[in-house]
Amino acid sequence: MTFNNKAKESISLIDDKIDKYYNTVKANDDLMIIVNSNMKNLIKKCHNLLRLVQKIDSIFVVEDMVKNEEDLLKFKINQLKDVWPLFVACIDKEYEFKKDALRDFSYNIDNHTDIAILSSWKHYVYIDYSLINKLYSIVV
Repeated sequence: MTFNNKAKESISLIDDKIDKYYNTVKANDDLMIIVNSNMKNLIKKCHNLLRLVQKIDSIFVVEDMVKNEEDLLKFKINQLKDVWPLFVACIDKEYEFKKDALRDFSYNIDNHTDIAILSSWKHYVYIDYSLINKLYSIVV
Protein backbone atom coordinates (compact mmCIF):
# COMPACT_ATOMS: atom_id res chain seq x y z
CA MET A 1 0.00 0.00 0.00
CA THR A 2 2.81 2.40 0.79
CA PHE A 3 4.27 1.96 -2.67
CA ASN A 4 0.91 2.74 -4.32
CA ASN A 5 0.43 5.88 -2.23
CA LYS A 6 3.92 7.13 -3.09
CA ALA A 7 3.34 6.36 -6.76
CA LYS A 8 0.05 8.29 -6.70
CA GLU A 9 1.73 11.24 -4.96
CA SER A 10 4.53 11.17 -7.50
CA ILE A 11 2.08 11.13 -10.41
CA SER A 12 0.06 14.00 -8.92
CA LEU A 13 3.27 16.02 -8.45
CA ILE A 14 4.19 15.40 -12.08
CA ASP A 15 0.68 16.45 -13.16
CA ASP A 16 0.96 19.61 -11.06
CA LYS A 17 4.32 20.43 -12.66
CA ILE A 18 2.91 19.86 -16.13
CA ASP A 19 -0.04 22.13 -15.36
CA LYS A 20 2.31 24.78 -14.00
CA TYR A 21 4.54 24.62 -17.08
CA TYR A 22 1.53 24.68 -19.38
CA ASN A 23 0.16 27.79 -17.65
CA THR A 24 3.56 29.47 -17.87
CA VAL A 25 3.88 28.68 -21.57
CA LYS A 26 0.31 29.84 -22.19
CA ALA A 27 0.91 33.15 -20.40
CA ASN A 28 4.17 33.70 -22.28
CA ASP A 29 2.46 32.82 -25.55
CA ASP A 30 -0.27 35.39 -24.86
CA LEU A 31 2.40 38.00 -24.14
CA MET A 32 4.15 37.08 -27.38
CA ILE A 33 0.95 37.64 -29.35
CA ILE A 34 0.42 41.08 -27.78
CA VAL A 35 4.01 42.25 -28.31
CA ASN A 36 4.10 40.78 -31.81
CA SER A 37 0.98 42.68 -32.89
CA ASN A 38 2.28 45.95 -31.41
CA MET A 39 5.63 45.51 -33.14
CA LYS A 40 3.87 44.85 -36.45
CA ASN A 41 2.03 48.15 -36.11
CA LEU A 42 5.28 49.98 -35.39
CA ILE A 43 6.98 48.38 -38.39
CA LYS A 44 4.01 49.28 -40.59
CA LYS A 45 4.24 52.92 -39.49
CA CYS A 46 7.96 52.95 -40.31
CA HIS A 47 7.25 51.59 -43.79
CA ASN A 48 4.50 54.19 -44.32
CA LEU A 49 6.93 56.90 -43.29
CA LEU A 50 9.47 55.41 -45.70
CA ARG A 51 7.01 55.90 -48.57
CA LEU A 52 6.43 59.50 -47.48
CA VAL A 53 10.16 60.19 -47.20
CA GLN A 54 10.75 58.89 -50.71
CA LYS A 55 8.06 61.25 -52.03
CA ILE A 56 9.60 64.35 -50.46
CA ASP A 57 10.74 66.77 -53.08
CA SER A 58 12.85 69.82 -52.46
CA ILE A 59 10.97 71.74 -55.16
CA PHE A 60 8.39 72.78 -52.60
CA VAL A 61 10.76 75.04 -50.74
CA VAL A 62 9.52 78.17 -49.03
CA GLU A 63 10.36 81.21 -51.15
CA ASP A 64 11.63 83.26 -48.23
CA MET A 65 14.51 80.88 -47.63
CA VAL A 66 18.04 82.06 -48.02
CA LYS A 67 20.11 80.11 -50.54
CA ASN A 68 22.19 78.49 -47.78
CA GLU A 69 19.08 77.30 -45.97
CA GLU A 70 17.63 75.95 -49.20
CA ASP A 71 20.83 74.03 -49.92
CA LEU A 72 20.88 72.68 -46.38
CA LEU A 73 17.27 71.53 -46.70
CA LYS A 74 18.00 69.79 -50.01
CA PHE A 75 21.04 68.11 -48.47
CA LYS A 76 19.03 66.92 -45.45
CA ILE A 77 16.23 65.60 -47.66
CA ASN A 78 18.73 63.64 -49.75
CA GLN A 79 20.39 62.32 -46.58
CA LEU A 80 17.01 61.28 -45.20
CA LYS A 81 16.17 59.47 -48.44
CA ASP A 82 19.44 57.54 -48.11
CA VAL A 83 19.39 56.81 -44.38
CA TRP A 84 15.73 56.08 -43.60
CA PRO A 85 15.44 52.96 -45.85
CA LEU A 86 18.55 51.50 -44.19
CA PHE A 87 17.13 52.24 -40.75
CA VAL A 88 13.79 50.61 -41.62
CA ALA A 89 15.65 47.53 -42.90
CA CYS A 90 17.48 47.34 -39.55
CA ILE A 91 14.18 47.60 -37.69
CA ASP A 92 12.75 44.78 -39.82
CA LYS A 93 15.69 42.53 -38.96
CA GLU A 94 15.47 43.47 -35.28
CA TYR A 95 11.74 42.70 -35.30
CA GLU A 96 12.34 39.23 -36.74
CA PHE A 97 15.03 38.60 -34.14
CA LYS A 98 12.80 39.74 -31.27
CA LYS A 99 9.88 37.72 -32.60
CA ASP A 100 12.01 34.56 -32.71
CA ALA A 101 13.38 35.29 -29.23
CA LEU A 102 9.85 35.73 -27.90
CA ARG A 103 8.81 32.47 -29.47
CA ASP A 104 11.79 30.69 -27.93
CA PHE A 105 11.08 32.33 -24.59
CA SER A 106 7.41 31.40 -24.58
CA TYR A 107 8.02 27.72 -25.30
CA ASN A 108 11.05 27.30 -23.09
CA ILE A 109 11.06 25.98 -19.54
CA ASP A 110 14.80 26.17 -18.79
CA ASN A 111 15.70 29.20 -16.64
CA HIS A 112 19.28 29.40 -17.94
CA THR A 113 18.05 29.75 -21.50
CA ASP A 114 15.50 32.35 -20.36
CA ILE A 115 18.31 34.46 -18.93
CA ALA A 116 20.26 34.22 -22.19
CA ILE A 117 17.22 35.22 -24.23
CA LEU A 118 16.43 38.15 -21.94
CA SER A 119 20.02 39.38 -22.01
CA SER A 120 20.07 39.29 -25.81
CA TRP A 121 16.67 41.02 -25.86
CA LYS A 122 18.13 43.99 -24.04
CA HIS A 123 20.62 44.69 -26.82
CA TYR A 124 19.64 45.88 -30.27
CA VAL A 125 21.46 43.36 -32.40
CA TYR A 126 20.54 44.68 -35.83
CA ILE A 127 20.15 48.40 -35.09
CA ASP A 128 23.07 50.42 -36.42
CA TYR A 129 23.67 53.28 -34.00
CA SER A 130 25.48 55.33 -36.62
CA LEU A 131 22.20 55.44 -38.56
CA ILE A 132 20.44 56.76 -35.47
CA ASN A 133 23.12 59.44 -35.12
CA LYS A 134 22.69 60.40 -38.77
CA LEU A 135 18.91 60.59 -38.38
CA TYR A 136 19.37 62.79 -35.34
CA SER A 137 21.72 65.12 -37.20
CA ILE A 138 19.27 65.32 -40.10
CA VAL A 139 16.36 66.26 -37.87
CA VAL A 140 18.26 68.80 -35.78
